Amino acid sequence: MNDLEYCRILQIESSTLQMWVEERWIIPGSSSQARSYEDVDLARGRLILDLIESMGVNHAGVDVVIELVDQVHSLRERMRLLMEAIGKQDPAVQNALWQALTPIR
Repeated sequence: MNDLEYCRILQIESSTLQMWVEERWIIPGSSSQARSYEDVDLARGRLILDLIESMGVNHAGVDVVIELVDQVHSLRERMRLLMEAIGKQDPAVQNALWQALTPIR
């Protein structure tokens, strides 16, 4: 979707979208002709709107939340890759890793 469609769906002004892009809260894809947005960008936009409108979070707070959300997504991806790598190991190595990762109670 393009800028106009994105703004229409989220019911925001184009100046608001421009600010979000400048702040790097939203990072649109780009083609040779225009910026483009995916479903994940809509989800981020809805989160930003909830933070600002429903929760009263200020600009600096949105920066922090967006950064934390990005960190969580990055960590989840790394964890997925780690789980795949463990799954490819010899069963004895898998068992040793699982035991090392299991906290003693």
